[in-house]
Amino acid sequence: MDVEAVILAAGRGERMGELGRRIPKPLLYLPGQYLIDRMLDQLSRAGIARTAVLVGDRRSRVARYVKSSPDIAVLRQHRPPTLCGAIATALAGAADRLLVIHGDNVFSQPFGYFIRAAAGSPAAFLTEAEGSVLAGLYLLSRKLLNSVRDCLACDGLEELKEILISRRVPCATVPLRGWRVNINSPGDYLSAVHRLLDEQQIHSENYAGLPRSSIPSSTTVHEPAWISPGARLARSEIGPYVVVGERAVIEDAILSNAVIYPGSTVRNVPARDVVAVGRRLI
Repeated sequence: MDVEAVILAAGRGERMGELGRRIPKPLLYLPGQYLIDRMLDQLSRAGIARTAVLVGDRRSRVARYVKSSPDIAVLRQHRPPTLCGAIATALAGAADRLLVIHGDNVFSQPFGYFIRAAAGSPAAFLTEAEGSVLAGLYLLSRKLLNSVRDCLACDGLEELKEILISRRVPCATVPLRGWRVNINSPGDYLSAVHRLLDEQQIHSENYAGLPRSSIPSSTTVHEPAWISPGARLARSEIGPYVVVGERAVIEDAILSNAVIYPGSTVRNVPARDVVAVGRRLI
């Protein structure tokens, strides 16, 4: 049967500090799109036709965001609030094989290679080069639901894998292609943005979304940078490693290694290693 997918988005992002309190990790802004939109794009490119997003509260910002898409189902995690609790909730609604993606991971490669390598296996796990299991991407058969329910208190993927192996469940391992960043801190977030900008750097007439001809003469942009259409820039020095969202306003500022959220305003400040949300620098 076809593979379905679920994005786990029930975490509270407590290790992200103030940024996590303001922004759910699936809604972290990357060059030109939110993290959850990048995941959905990668799933589409892998041929996944049915995707669900698992949240802790149907009224959450993530739930409200994805409800605008009729093709995305929203699931509410059942107790307990552990990793295996989330997996059990998602597996119960799956028809057969379920690709699980953690909503705080950025992958450089689409997921097709992993799905192909996992074909025929009831369980498959992504691994580092040395063989250790990577949380963030794995595939499980619905037939394993009872095994997952037997370890609902488990909050680690390696522990789940060991339980499956002890029950003689064949577990495939698939080496990671490209790179992956697990976002547990603002520094991890900015590191993921760095990597994406390095890959997407364009030596042409565009700063990603915005034509160079649209940059006012009073503003200098140092690549790599992503300037979204609709951003307003004046008397500023931007970059390297700066992402500017749609409708953002930047005036009299010097920015490097920063993400300026859509609709945010930054004025009269030098800022490095920051995220701007609204009028606040975090």
